[in-house]
Amino acid sequence: MYFTTQKQFQLYINKINSQLPCFVKFNVERASNISWMNSKKSATYLIESIFVELFQHKSKVDKIMNAVGDTQKTCSINRSEAVELLSKSSDIQVDDIIAAKVKGEMSDLLLLTGNKYKTCSPREAFDTLPSATSSSFPKFKNPKSLIKEEVINLAHRLLHLDLSRCVLDFPISINWRTQLSSSGKLKFRQFYPFPVIVACFEKMLFGEIFHHFERNKLTPYCFANNYIDLRHRYRQWQHYKYIYSIDYKSFDQTISNELIEMLLRFMFGRVFLNSKENSLFETILTYHTSCFIVTSVRGVTFMFQKKRGLMSGSALTNLLGSLINLFIILYVNRVYRLSIDPKSISILGDDIIFASDRKLEISYIAEIVKLHFNMEISVEKSQVFSAGERVFFLGHYFDDKGRYLDLERTKSQLCISETYIPEDVLSTNDRIWSKFCSILFKCSDGHAFYDLYKHDLLQKLRLAKPIGYYYSLFNNDGNPRKLVSFNEYKRNGWMLQ
Repeated sequence: MYFTTQKQFQLYINKINSQLPCFVKFNVERASNISWMNSKKSATYLIESIFVELFQHKSKVDKIMNAVGDTQKTCSINRSEAVELLSKSSDIQVDDIIAAKVKGEMSDLLLLTGNKYKTCSPREAFDTLPSATSSSFPKFKNPKSLIKEEVINLAHRLLHLDLSRCVLDFPISINWRTQLSSSGKLKFRQFYPFPVIVACFEKMLFGEIFHHFERNKLTPYCFANNYIDLRHRYRQWQHYKYIYSIDYKSFDQTISNELIEMLLRFMFGRVFLNSKENSLFETILTYHTSCFIVTSVRGVTFMFQKKRGLMSGSALTNLLGSLINLFIILYVNRVYRLSIDPKSISILGDDIIFASDRKLEISYIAEIVKLHFNMEISVEKSQVFSAGERVFFLGHYFDDKGRYLDLERTKSQLCISETYIPEDVLSTNDRIWSKFCSILFKCSDGHAFYDLYKHDLLQKLRLAKPIGYYYSLFNNDGNPRKLVSFNEYKRNGWMLQ
């Protein structure tokens, strides 16, 4: 379903929602207005001249930016490709009996067998959401913390009137994330933040399942992505001859609605729900499979209803994507007897790694995944490791001794920032020093990098000694940013994250 003007969409809303209370119509219209205004946005970036000079990195940065070309044109191409993928339905070839067995196997691996979890209130759910990020709906630029009471009150009113389905008409506006890929290319990735009230509803139903994974760190789902857990997984993989790191092409955008529904219902079966909460679940399911997306291609703004693809930016999408990833590999492993040990599997979103004593051709795995799920594995970017080698997973190489920086990529990441924070919000010294420190904290050789460059950076910033750095560059719940001493972090928290 396409709408080429906002007026067309408003006529559609008025027609299907003619009996809704005024406060509901107002919120739908406001979400639509802001989505439409945001639709022409493109990705942003900032060249950090201090780091370019510090690393003598000008030729490298120039090469990266020349490869990007015209940002507006690149973003327009990305939008066109996304529309083509998301507006095209996708079928899967899955046997229901085998799928049921795979879901049973998933329950065992995820330690979900026999458990039933309780729901929580809108306020309890909201308090678990990241508070410093954009709210998407209804005030897109405001952090969630600033509209907390407004959203909680709206959630209570919708639930009381059994009108949760009205959120199906809250459209999504595409946002951008500027990222340097592992190959050193600058990419402008699109993500689709759900309205905060939808994220709140999700946490109401499934919050306890998130807590389950907080408590059970060694299931296939890498909930926290911290090195201590990864080291344990690495040591397990050493019992096998081969370790496989798989890279998908456009994983989120090519997931079928059928898979999304199947794995949402898998989670649904693990929660105690009353009749209104059952209705709320169906709303969440429908939103995940057929929400409206506002975009702009070649200067023309329009809205379409997605037919496949997993939206990002929701409380649930990372977990849901991980469950889908796990289901796919367990299904093909069972059907084709690939000899992958299910206990060796680790997943987080579209990232997956597993082990086997059998030599498998990644091209063969790609072929059968394409056959059954109509999704593509990048054979060129996937890797096979042997026991004892460093493995690549979740953006870094690591082994049981540490997680390691890609030095050239790290320099480029420091030289190119995703967003610009004005001086009146955060001073240049605080911003530069915080970026320098915080990008190193996940890697065991990060402190050596810090020691190598800290004196020259202090000179460029005209600082006599290291200052505290901000672990997060954004305010949290309206409180001051948290200052952390690098030495304190090195002493108390190094490599624990």
